[in-house]
Amino acid sequence: MKLLLTSDGLTNKTITETLLKLLTKSPKDCRVVFIPTASNIIAKDRKWMIDELIKYRDLGFPYIDIVDISAIAREDWEPRLRSADILLVGGGNPFYLKYWFIKSGLKDILPELLQDKVYVGVSAGSMILAPNLLIAPKEQSIKYLEKDQEIVGLGIIDFAVMPHYEMGEQDTSEKHVEAISRNANLLIYGLDDDSAVVINGDILKVVSEGKWRTFE
Repeated sequence: MKLLLTSDGLTNKTITETLLKLLTKSPKDCRVVFIPTASNIIAKDRKWMIDELIKYRDLGFPYIDIVDISAIAREDWEPRLRSADILLVGGGNPFYLKYWFIKSGLKDILPELLQDKVYVGVSAGSMILAPNLLIAPKEQSIKYLEKDQEIVGLGIIDFAVMPHYEMGEQDTSEKHVEAISRNANLLIYGLDDDSAVVINGDILKVVSEGKWRTFE
């Protein structure tokens, strides 16, 4: 399993080079499939999304597909995801994203897809892989999930990622993340926008040109 769990995508040379090292072939021979679903309900400027995809184009990736799993049938999105070398899962509302991972059926085949693809998470795309979503603002969960499931993550990893760590928002402050980790007995990686958690098989490490911290 190869995961690159970022706060804000390919923000610097270190994170970008890490992605390239995770690949088994040249970018010119790779397909990128971008899942923008988490941002569907976020009424904000989408410039960040355009900028992120341009970075992949400039790295030499010749094929970049955009697949919204909430908008098309599984018979349409599944073959496109299976053809990918990189699954790029964008940011937005993590509860909404997890809801569609389940409803679309992507959750069921994700472990299989992760056997031969690189998963790149951006913010919410990184958060949903955790055992739970306690790190996400609770108000984001309203109307998207069943009450008894609202804090449950996909459980692909046994820790959580707090994106945008210590970047001015109260919900990402050191004090707030520390309290969640302590109360939930959960290992959390706080990552600013220049940091990422990398998993390559049994090896886990943090790559960073910024600020990060673990909470245990």
